[in-house]
Amino acid sequence: GPSRLVVSGAGGCSLREVVEHAHCALSAGADAVLMPAPHFFKYSAADLAEYFEQAAAQITAPVILYNLAAFAAPIPCDITLRLTASVPNIVGIKDSSGSLETLEALRARPLPTEVRFVGHDGVLSPALERGLANGAISGIAGVLPELTVALWESWKAGDRERFDSLSRSQRELLASVEAWPVPWALKLIAEFRGFGAAQFSLPLS
Repeated sequence: GPSRLVVSGAGGCSLREVVEHAHCALSAGADAVLMPAPHFFKYSAADLAEYFEQAAAQITAPVILYNLAAFAAPIPCDITLRLTASVPNIVGIKDSSGSLETLEALRARPLPTEVRFVGHDGVLSPALERGLANGAISGIAGVLPELTVALWESWKAGDRERFDSLSRSQRELLASVEAWPVPWALKLIAEFRGFGAAQFSLPLS
């Protein structure tokens, strides 16, 4: 069958917890781990660098940094550049910050094994246009994969008219989704499509 790569998230609020999660994922068959900054507190850049270096040293698999700036301390561009160049098993980043600065900087000094994932649906189109990403990890694609796949394929095929039309549709969808608390709109779309009943941690207001 076709080759596949399983990337498992390994997040938490402590180094010990994250390493445990990573080992659990790898023992279950994951090929790589996606690692955000520790959640809840906003740590300094130096603390984040030390955290990622120590975590990577305890994990015998590729580590992809996860810049999840909306929910954890943002990973500064210079830290990403340094870690991907100096820590052998930190091999790339999923950048969900909404900024393309880090992906631009990584593309400017490509390493042979480096991966760049755009992780913010709002900047997927410009990231494709500028050749910044090897792939996308998309929230919208979790409930509407057809849109993300069609956007990617239309760009690869050079079909500018279709790409522009899909980009407009994506922007309209994102504007609707962003009017809801995260991730309520995605859960409602999933329910509408028959993927399962939407359940919320808070009552609908």
